[in-house]
Amino acid sequence: MIIQVERSGGFLGFPMRARVDTRILSDEERRAVETLVSDADFFGLPERIPASGSAPDRFLYAVSVDDGERSHATMVGETDAPPRLRDLIQQVMVIARSTRG
Repeated sequence: MIIQVERSGGFLGFPMRARVDTRILSDEERRAVETLVSDADFFGLPERIPASGSAPDRFLYAVSVDDGERSHATMVGETDAPPRLRDLIQQVMVIARSTRG
């Protein structure tokens, strides 16, 4: 499973990209990430989660998941992400940082 997160916006506007291939993770990390994808019902999310209001300096996340049999992508503002999707975004960013280099 390949999961990609791209963050844009924010006060300074610095983009951030994170990519995780679960095939190279430990069994524990792989299960944790796959559970987050399932718990977020990622493949059932709309292509764009509507904003609940305007916030000029908020982050916008583009998240995609490809599990080999299916792929899906969604876009969401930081304040509008469902809690389980927020957990997935955060975990992908943490893992991507720890596996760089």
